[in-house]
Amino acid sequence: MMFKWRWRFFRLFNLLWARVVKTIYEADGGLSSLSLRGSSSGIWNNLIRMLVNLIDRGIDLLSLCPIRVGDGVAMNFWHDKWLLDRPLATSFHRIYTLDNHKSATVRDRVSIG
Repeated sequence: MMFKWRWRFFRLFNLLWARVVKTIYEADGGLSSLSLRGSSSGIWNNLIRMLVNLIDRGIDLLSLCPIRVGDGVAMNFWHDKWLLDRPLATSFHRIYTLDNHKSATVRDRVSIG
């Protein structure tokens, strides 16, 4: 069930609930950093907490579900791990701080330049 929500989040990213999650947890829904936000309650926080507990036990299920870039609409340029083994914002932090389009998707970035 946990992966079904993850799949829906990245595939049906324009639905209201997905947009709310992106507003609270950044473009990747907090799934790259696995960081909790706000109060410790809530369905999405519970999902992230469950993933963290599994990783603590040596089970990294997210690594078994790679995200494909596709047309780039559902992939955040800076925050998703689409090119390297970590987000570009981490690898190229100085460039990231200068960027005016921090929430751009890969598709947006291609058109922006």
